[in-house]
Amino acid sequence: MSLPYDDISAGSKDQPVLSAAGQKLGLTICYEDAFGSEQLEVLRDATLLINVTNNAWFGDSTAPHQHLQISRMRALEAGVIWCAPPTMASPRNRRPRRVVAQLPQFQEAVLRADVRPMTGLTPYARFGNYPVVIAALGLLGWASWRRRGGS
Repeated sequence: MSLPYDDISAGSKDQPVLSAAGQKLGLTICYEDAFGSEQLEVLRDATLLINVTNNAWFGDSTAPHQHLQISRMRALEAGVIWCAPPTMASPRNRRPRRVVAQLPQFQEAVLRADVRPMTGLTPYARFGNYPVVIAALGLLGWASWRRRGGS
């Protein structure tokens, strides 16, 4: 690829949450939403998660469907609505991670849906990966102790 990168620079590490129509927006680009720990700071304020992506370049492969599943999980663990063209998912409806609205692939259209923005923090949004890391370290310590002949 021969793309001009000399006029691009990184923004500030601490980006403020954007506001639109009275909502606080947590933004990610493409597969950034696959990394939940990268979004923990914004989850304290965000009522909607927006993922700006163009999965059409994946064509008719499994990648757009995989991205949807990743993002639905992110909506559940974050406790906020997740939106990305052409899908909108919510963590709190009759079924967790329910797709609220979706458009067919490869068609130009406008996606409209009624959503209820979320407030509050889920355990993951509050504590992040620390409980899992601490539990894993505890399990490794226990397994090491048992291997050395502990009872």
